[in-house]
Amino acid sequence: MPLILSQSQIDAIRTHGEETYPYECCGFLVGTATGDDISVAEVLRASNTRDDSPNNRYAIDPKELYAIDIDAHKRGLGVVGIYHSHPDVAAQPSEFDREHACPWYCYAIVSVVKGEAKELRNWRLNDDGSQFSEDTISD
Repeated sequence: MPLILSQSQIDAIRTHGEETYPYECCGFLVGTATGDDISVAEVLRASNTRDDSPNNRYAIDPKELYAIDIDAHKRGLGVVGIYHSHPDVAAQPSEFDREHACPWYCYAIVSVVKGEAKELRNWRLNDDGSQFSEDTISD
């Protein structure tokens, strides 16, 4: 399913990754999933609650996710995905990412190399949770 992000939303994800470097950033993609498209209305930052290894892991407080999702639903939207950064590694899911992912979300990952955001890629976990497949990002 293509992920539809505006250039300003892409820039916001990239900036967040650069600002938190050398640690992973994370956040929410809020929008709608209709037909074959996921349209993002808002990119919202989340707190990385991981304190043992924030340079290569992220965690989002479930209460924060719940609050964002409730607010989004009141406006006819929902959390359609999660974004995070990969400091100094490729923008592809790690095994840790796979083990903690949900198949109903898309996962946008930005690679941040030496403090500079590089590639941004979109991934989706298959229904049985065994692997990710890459989906496109369009505007």
